[in-house]
Amino acid sequence: MICSFPLYGWKKSATTTTTTGTTSGTTTQATTQGTTTQGTTPVTTSASTTPQATTQPTSGFCPVTSGTSELYCEQFVSGQTPSATVQQAWDTFQASLTGTYNQVTISGSEDSTGVTCSDPVAVNQLAIALNTNAAVSVQCNGRTWSIIGCGTAGSLPLPPELSVGGACQCSNPGYSVRPKIGSSGNWGGAGTATCGAGDQTIRVEFS
Repeated sequence: MICSFPLYGWKKSATTTTTTGTTSGTTTQATTQGTTTQGTTPVTTSASTTPQATTQPTSGFCPVTSGTSELYCEQFVSGQTPSATVQQAWDTFQASLTGTYNQVTISGSEDSTGVTCSDPVAVNQLAIALNTNAAVSVQCNGRTWSIIGCGTAGSLPLPPELSVGGACQCSNPGYSVRPKIGSSGNWGGAGTATCGAGDQTIRVEFS
């Protein structure tokens, strides 16, 4: 089941589709978005100035698989706004994506396999977009991977979410990571509902 949730004032200025490269005969296209109001019905969210405390990820679930990987792996609690620690870890993760990567995987405690994009062209477009807070959408391994800003916290635009399938939507099951959405319970999920999900650890790794 997919329930649309509002793009909270997310705007994109011209949409430009560029052919960025081919891997194994498959052309990868990226769509970069800039300023036009997106018209989707959003989910009501509110900014939180005092995030709820959460526990840290279960030991053993979050090791980096290689020395060149960048990893985000945090525990999320059902119905609670992610803690300041979880949100800061997302900022740190975004800032760390300055290398060159071959794949990206979203997985979690509810789906340890998760979903993977293994086209280096698409992977590095996603890494650059996350690192620079830019919007992008790429086709990879038969899925649409997107980075887009969803919602607003007061007058401030929120940092981008990373999603597979429906961007800025409540997919079930789905794969979305939006630690700074500013809305209790709509922080995403990995292999579960992405709005109102149960307690889980979400892991994103570029390697």
